[in-house]
Amino acid sequence: MKSPLLVLAGLDPTGGAGLIADAVTARTLGCHPLTIPTTLTVQNSLRFEAALPVDAAYIARALTALTEEFTFDTAKIGLVPFTDGVWLDAVGPLIRSRCRHIVIDPVLKATAATGGMRPGDAFIRFISGPGTVITPNTRELALIAETLGIAPGTPEKTARAVSAATGTTVVVTFETEQPLILIAEQGGMTEIPITLIPTDRSVHGTGCRFSTAIACGLAAGMLLPAAVKRAANHLTDLFGRRDNFHPDGQDYLG
Repeated sequence: MKSPLLVLAGLDPTGGAGLIADAVTARTLGCHPLTIPTTLTVQNSLRFEAALPVDAAYIARALTALTEEFTFDTAKIGLVPFTDGVWLDAVGPLIRSRCRHIVIDPVLKATAATGGMRPGDAFIRFISGPGTVITPNTRELALIAETLGIAPGTPEKTARAVSAATGTTVVVTFETEQPLILIAEQGGMTEIPITLIPTDRSVHGTGCRFSTAIACGLAAGMLLPAAVKRAANHLTDLFGRRDNFHPDGQDYLG
């Protein structure tokens, strides 16, 4: 029987990222996705126009309905309104009260958007605590560290400092820059070697699929390093099956 996995993420109309891509990943890796939208986005791989938050009261009702039928202890969280403290403080405790494993992809900028925004203190509360794994790339890691008042440093040093300040495990991806993934936790640092696949353009939805794949591993009882390695291998396989629908657009994973 498939393990139920709670998935909260943005609804990307392209299907290449967010809730739809998360559901596909979960099913591929042996989980049954329980999906709750956090935001409704207006975007494609060329541009990001808007993100409209889903009311926290709806999320609470949907979560209650799911718990009446399904037993689950793992959640993956993607795009959230990370500057809305009221929303974050309402939704965060709901998830923590039901899940002992929470994997958060700290989306602080859509792939098709320009720039990035520093999160506020409420977002730091949202990602903090035992049992939580965050999966920032180096840009997102730097923004989180800045909010925490952590001085700039190497990704290794910064990840350790963020982990110590938040009590979370930090899984850092270097995207196409380095063939490794860092895992920083209270017990130390682990490096997971990966295979980089050359690409001549950005790829839509890699971060959300990676974090969902990790959550699937944890839901199945895997230890985190093994879950991270399997997630990386899953992405490597998908990179070999990319599609493109517009000459100026991003690639979509197969």
